Amino acid sequence: MAWPGGGTPAYARRPCGLVPGPWGRVAHSGASAARPCGFCGTRAFAGKELKEATHINSGLLALGNVIVALSTEAESKKKGHIPYRDSKLTRLLQDSLGGNSLTVLISCISPSEMDFEETNNTLK
Repeated sequence: MAWPGGGTPAYARRPCGLVPGPWGRVAHSGASAARPCGFCGTRAFAGKELKEATHINSGLLALGNVIVALSTEAESKKKGHIPYRDSKLTRLLQDSLGGNSLTVLISCISPSEMDFEETNNTLK
């Protein structure tokens, strides 16, 4: 983390040598799929819902691409391009994903048979 004026201020130094970094929390909903209508059985979104679902899915796709690029780079020991700028989500998570940090991912899964496909995709 870059401190204004360079160096690390005295209040941030710890006896163990660790320097606290920024804390970030991002809440992101799951992949949105068109669900069948209970009345007529068609799968459709309209207007705002379609636009929102498209943004959610593109953000999650970009996050998946960043994770694949980071894992490929770690396996091959070669520096490659990590596409952090592909979405706002990956840009926000850049320090947490690509640095020397601890990152926690919390996923919502369901034991219900009806939700099997979404749970399986979440755990992949």
